[in-house]
Amino acid sequence: MDWTCKYRSDSYRWIRPAKIVWLTACLPSTVWLTACLPSTVWLTTCLPSTVWLTTCLPSTVWLTACLPSTVWLTTCLPSTVWLTTCLPSTVWLTACLPSTVWLTACLLSTLWLTTCLPSTVWLTTCLPSTVWLTTCLPSTV
Repeated sequence: MDWTCKYRSDSYRWIRPAKIVWLTACLPSTVWLTACLPSTVWLTTCLPSTVWLTTCLPSTVWLTACLPSTVWLTTCLPSTVWLTTCLPSTVWLTACLPSTVWLTACLLSTLWLTTCLPSTVWLTTCLPSTVWLTTCLPSTV
């Protein structure tokens, strides 16, 4: 259960058997924690203040751009396109083309629950305004 911490560029990598966690800090004072079980690696890089580049190895590439404070555009290469729009401060609606639909709702500005039909479930918890915890549950969930 011991963790090994390694520093690379602007991120800290925490390694534990069967689990790789990236902790990335984005100025000013926003912290992103991304954990994917059991084998997928997520690399999150904070480009100057507004753009996040997330890569899921080995094959899928996610590009997330934060347009001024309210709109997020996420593209999953090479085929699936994700468009995420932040409706005024509390509701996120994400559509995955061509078939799977993601619905993300922010309850009381602190809790985000994202469900991907038909099988994979993502649970994202927003700790008061600065910390995001994203867990990738096994595809059987």
